[in-house]
Amino acid sequence: MTPFKTPNMTPQEAAAFAASHQYQPAKVQEFLLAAPPRDIQEFTHLIQASDAHDRCLNLARVALDIRLAEDRAKAAEQLERHTGILVDVSKALLQNMEFLLEETKTLRRLTVGLLVFTVGLLLLTGILLFR
Repeated sequence: MTPFKTPNMTPQEAAAFAASHQYQPAKVQEFLLAAPPRDIQEFTHLIQASDAHDRCLNLARVALDIRLAEDRAKAAEQLERHTGILVDVSKALLQNMEFLLEETKTLRRLTVGLLVFTVGLLLLTGILLFR
């Protein structure tokens, strides 16, 4: 989540400023610049749709779009970073797999050699016993 400045007012207070007869755009804009997306969304639901509040509603939507875009950009950066880590881990796993494959081939050759040696010993033992 994006760390936001703590707004000086709640969404309810900002909506009250927007709805009052002494509309104070500076206070509403201050709230919109500092508020997290959920507070902005709550603010847009609290103000009533009317011509007087269209400006506030549009500002709130723009602020919300900006916050969401920032969050998506940070999520994309994290995804890119984690994907890079996964690629690096995959490369290391591939190298380990190749090493293990070579070791397995070596073990197979040694096992075949041991089998041949064991058969040879059995033959020699049989020859010596039955002579």
